[in-house]
Amino acid sequence: MKKLFFLFLLISTFSSNILKAQELTIFSGLGWEYYQDDKKIDKRYFKQLLSDVPAAQDNWKKANLNQGIGLGFFAVQLGFSAWMLDNAEKNKNLTVPAVGLAASALSALVFSIRSLTHRKHAILNYNRSFDKNKVGQRLSPAKTGLGLAWSF
Repeated sequence: MKKLFFLFLLISTFSSNILKAQELTIFSGLGWEYYQDDKKIDKRYFKQLLSDVPAAQDNWKKANLNQGIGLGFFAVQLGFSAWMLDNAEKNKNLTVPAVGLAASALSALVFSIRSLTHRKHAILNYNRSFDKNKVGQRLSPAKTGLGLAWSF
């Protein structure tokens, strides 16, 4: 009986360690680098994984939308910069281009930060989806009495 219990314990330990959740992370550099646990993956596979969790996919779409809006405001900022330089050369009033430049720069910054926040939430939602499945083993306080309960 002890050998059978030990065999069950050994098999359950190995099987639950194999079924561990795979977490996603991204790092910025010259471009985004996508990782699943410690293995680098490509962007298409990363998006495919995110599409399995609807909340993560929605946050990723919001991040892409905010990034596009932020890049649009960056283009507007370049236009206001050119207008301001042209007015400076001709000794014209710089108030309107300066206000436009400041407003577009602030808007581009806000939407860029929102994009990064949505990307973070998309990855966190994906990683939390494995917690709901309760994959693996856990030691938790016993619900009745004193001690620890070993749950699978």
